[in-house]
Amino acid sequence: MKMKYFALLLQFITILSELKFLEALYSDYKKVIQLTPNNFEKLVLKSDEVWVVEFYAPWCGYCQDLVPEYSKTANVLNGIAKVGAVDADKHKELAVKYTIRGFPTLKIFGADKLKPEEYNGGKTAKEIAKAVLKSIKEKITNLLEGKKQQITLKLDKEHVMTLTDKNFNDLVKYSDDAWMVLFFAPWCGHCQNLEPHWNDAARQFSGKVKFGAYDCTVYSTRSKEYKIQGYPTVKLFIPKVSPIDYDGGRNVADIVLWVSQKIEAYLPPPELLQIISKSIVIHECEEKKFAIVTFLPDILDCQSSCRNSYLDIIKSLSVRLKINKWCWLWSEANAQPEIEQVLQIGGSGYPTLVAVDYNNKSFATFVGAFTQDNLYDFLSNIDGENGHKTPIPTKMFPEVFVVDPWDGNDKDVSVANEKIEL
Repeated sequence: MKMKYFALLLQFITILSELKFLEALYSDYKKVIQLTPNNFEKLVLKSDEVWVVEFYAPWCGYCQDLVPEYSKTANVLNGIAKVGAVDADKHKELAVKYTIRGFPTLKIFGADKLKPEEYNGGKTAKEIAKAVLKSIKEKITNLLEGKKQQITLKLDKEHVMTLTDKNFNDLVKYSDDAWMVLFFAPWCGHCQNLEPHWNDAARQFSGKVKFGAYDCTVYSTRSKEYKIQGYPTVKLFIPKVSPIDYDGGRNVADIVLWVSQKIEAYLPPPELLQIISKSIVIHECEEKKFAIVTFLPDILDCQSSCRNSYLDIIKSLSVRLKINKWCWLWSEANAQPEIEQVLQIGGSGYPTLVAVDYNNKSFATFVGAFTQDNLYDFLSNIDGENGHKTPIPTKMFPEVFVVDPWDGNDKDVSVANEKIEL
């Protein structure tokens, strides 16, 4: 009985010792630096040293066999290069990021930290150290030849503007547009992860909200001005509003939702203007993608309360769609006959709403009950099946007649009739 108890106790002690060993293969080897998601970026990516990093799993027999030689490598390279180890079974996010498919996997972070070299040589300290020294030599050669490590984010140049100390104020700070600005460092892992989502969000907001990126490792004036403490930092710039710190998630859906909500809350509504001269049209619409033009009934057919009800619908609609940065105009029936002729107004009566696409020289006319919801559905899909249906038949800008602005009052029908009789 005692022998059986002793055997069980011995087995239990053996299991405990194995579990302790599996806790961290290199816990007793101080020169092999334990790396985690919390310190990897700072120690490896941001440092100037060349690193060799082992991605291991504590239960892996080959990893356990490598411990003596890898520890010896750390002693040999002490003061020359850094030797680290990642428990990839515990820190799976690092394993995924660096495409670890088996254990142990060694990667050398040398001349280009964003593209570490996978080591496939022998597993002796001499062979590993030799590969690391080769990477150090390559880095020194690059430095002597004036080659700098090219670490950049692959930003969508068509939709994401590169911001600098020189262009920041003109493009962003004093702009009439809303801007989402990414303050980043190229070596920052979180910035690299954000990159595809940032590009996607910029494409989704094309023509509505501008997106930019400011490299804080190249420029410093704006990062100091806006007290950038870490990366990535994102701020929303809206005209006449203090910059708003982004506090949403880091995927495209979160970015789109957050921006839409902030624009709805902070962006001032567009102005609805009566077409009383050509300068109004040119000044308000020449840089806008769409001009939303509403033609209202004559004041004799639709007095002030009637007209204001239509104007209220358009104003509310413009608020709901303000993120699009369109220009919003209105005119009284027959006050601008040449514009009406070009846009083929009159067949369906008044009110009539037309979306004019300046870039594509085309327009789309709303057909249906003149309600805010119906108009919203129409304009929300103006870039899709509702848009670009009718080409504008002339290249010449139609004549815009100078008319008196509406004073907000009713018009006396009897006075109007007297003028007609005269």
